[in-house]
Amino acid sequence: MYTTRSLRRDRALTVRYVATELSPNLGRYVATELSPKLGHYVATELSPKLCRYVATELSPKLDRYVATVLS
Repeated sequence: MYTTRSLRRDRALTVRYVATELSPNLGRYVATELSPKLGHYVATELSPKLCRYVATELSPKLDRYVATVLS
C-alpha cells in the first residue's frame, strides 16, 4: 500500500493499491490501482502490436467507463 500526493487539493492524500506486472507471453505491462477515496479503478497497458497506450477508468461523475488511446 502506498500513500501518494496529488496536485489536486481534493485528492491531497490518497491511499492506493497498485499492482504492476510484466506478462512475457503478451509482452506488455499492466498496472491496476484502486483509489478508495475516489471510488474508481484505473488500468493502463501497452500493446506492442498496436504500438499504443490504452487507459481505461470508471468516472463516478459520469457513471461510465472512459477509454483513452494514445498512439
